[in-house]
Amino acid sequence: MRRFLLLITIILALAIGTITSRSPGYVLIAYQDMMLQTSLWVAVFGLLVLLLALRWFWVILQTVLGTKNKLAVWSDGRRTAKVLNFLGKGVTLRELGELKRGNRYLSQALSLPSTKPVALALLATGDAGDAQLPALDALALGSQPQKELAALNRAALALKAGLTELAAEHIAVLPDNPKTLVLKRQVWLAAKNWPQLAKHKTAVAKFDETLTLAEHEQLVAGRRSLTNDAERQAWLNALPSISLQDDGLLAAVFEDFDQPKLAENSCRTLLEASPTLALYLVYAELSPETQVERSRQIIRWQQHAPGANVLAAMGALAATAGKHSEAVTHYSASLALKPAVLIRVRLARSFLALGDPDSALVHLQAL
Repeated sequence: MRRFLLLITIILALAIGTITSRSPGYVLIAYQDMMLQTSLWVAVFGLLVLLLALRWFWVILQTVLGTKNKLAVWSDGRRTAKVLNFLGKGVTLRELGELKRGNRYLSQALSLPSTKPVALALLATGDAGDAQLPALDALALGSQPQKELAALNRAALALKAGLTELAAEHIAVLPDNPKTLVLKRQVWLAAKNWPQLAKHKTAVAKFDETLTLAEHEQLVAGRRSLTNDAERQAWLNALPSISLQDDGLLAAVFEDFDQPKLAENSCRTLLEASPTLALYLVYAELSPETQVERSRQIIRWQQHAPGANVLAAMGALAATAGKHSEAVTHYSASLALKPAVLIRVRLARSFLALGDPDSALVHLQAL
């Protein structure tokens, strides 16, 4: 095979040599005062050499550029790994309670665009110290979710500082979701914004379960700040179900109403929405000015939906009118259907009013 190729090469060389010797041709290149003349075949050979040189130059250039790009990718990967390591350390240290050290690592993670949003979110949340305010400012200039996160944390800071109005301004731009509604409820409680709190109560399916003991106590304590009937109505609508079972609290609020008819209407509306025994009893014991209207309403309830609660209301209505024998009858019938403490207490009171302390003692001992 090698001999054959060598033979072919010799033959081609002889043929080309013969052609070039018989008809060498010429090429003339003139530029200004310069002139170059050579044979056609030398010019063709020179052109081939030039093309080959250009080809090798391009290969070498690609190799150099490829190496440079690989170095850049390697450098970026190394930097990314380092920043991610800082981010992980920062999160871990914050969870362990070492806020200052954690924040220092998180600050190092701000140098990379891919980790900057996460680092800012962490620095802006909780007790981040001196780094928190700059992080909040940076988040406020970011995307819509980042702006909302900044508003959420600023509202928490304002509420913690006692700046209720400022906190209310910040939460106004936040959407309603389980995370934001927790803070919104705290702000509305602090601002005594009962209408918004009542609206929040209907918007949250598990309002009673998420309401903390401190928040409930704060809500109940808000009764002392109520100055008019409109505020009292809004406050009553914001009460959780557990408070609607407290007949003493409800009676005190409805007694504060300036307009007895408005108190009757408000209590009836609340009762129809949340038919608790305490509300039935309190409704029956409202101001004597609305006794006729309340008697008719309780009778209508008895005709359409008789039960222990309605019987207890009939007993309370009779007791407030001084008809204690009738009250005992209704209370006893209600107690047979529902052995409730509130009914026993009122039944004992009616027995005492009738001069029967022994029967009253029996029910009081059964509490």
